[in-house]
Amino acid sequence: MKNLLVILLGVITLVGCSGKTGDQGITGPQGSTGPYTYQASLQNGIWQNGTYNGELDTWFASTGGNGYANSYRRITTGTNVGGYSRSILKFDVSSIPTNATIVSAELVMRTLPSTSVTSTPVTIGCHNFITNEYSGGCTWNSTATWNNAWTSTAWSICSSDSSVSQLGYIQTPAFSSVVFTNSTTNPETVSWSVPPSVVKTWLTQINNEGLILKSEGEFGEPAANVDFSPYNDATATNRPTLNILYQ
Repeated sequence: MKNLLVILLGVITLVGCSGKTGDQGITGPQGSTGPYTYQASLQNGIWQNGTYNGELDTWFASTGGNGYANSYRRITTGTNVGGYSRSILKFDVSSIPTNATIVSAELVMRTLPSTSVTSTPVTIGCHNFITNEYSGGCTWNSTATWNNAWTSTAWSICSSDSSVSQLGYIQTPAFSSVVFTNSTTNPETVSWSVPPSVVKTWLTQINNEGLILKSEGEFGEPAANVDFSPYNDATATNRPTLNILYQ
C-alpha cells in the first residue's frame, strides 16, 4: 500500500508540473508594400469630374465620304469593297504618368438600335495602327476618309498601301474581337481588351493614333451594319470609354 501511494504521487507530480515558458523568437522582417493600382476611365464629359474631352472618333466608308458629323459610328460589311466601312478612335492619355506600369486596358462601346445584322454573325476586331503611323507623322483627324488620314494626306504615305482595300495601316491580328448576331440589335455595352504594351506606346511615342474597329470578315459578308455611340453622344455615359489600370 505504501509503495502504491508513492507511485501515485510520482504520477501526479509528473502530470501537474511544467517548465518555464521560453522567450518569444525574433519576428521576421516585414515585406515591402506593393505598388498602388489606379484606374483611369477615359470618357468625354465623365472622366476628371466631367472635364475630360480627349477622345476623338469617326468612321468612313470605302465608297468615300466621312461620317464624323453623324450621330453614330458605323462598321458595315458587304460582299465587296464598295459596301464596307470602319471606325477609328483615339484617347488622350496624358493624365497617366509616362513611367507608369500598365496593368490592363479595355475599350468599352455602346451599340445603337440602328444596328442591323443578318443571320450571319459579324465579328468586329480591335486593331492597332502600324508602327509607321507613329513614326511617319500620319496623324489622322476628324476629316479622315477611307483613303486619307486627313484632308489630302493619304494613309499610303506611311503604310505604302495604295490598294482599294486599304489594309496597310492596320496592325494584324486583332487584339480581341466581339461577335454580333441578329439578336444583338438592342443597345448593349461591349468591350475589347487592349494590350498594356499598346497603351505604353501611346505614353512614350510622339503620335498616338489610337484604335481601329473593323469586321474580321472583309470583304465577303452579307450586308450588315453595327452602330456605336460617338464621342459627343447626348448621353455622356454612352460615349466610348478606355479603362486603364496602372501602377
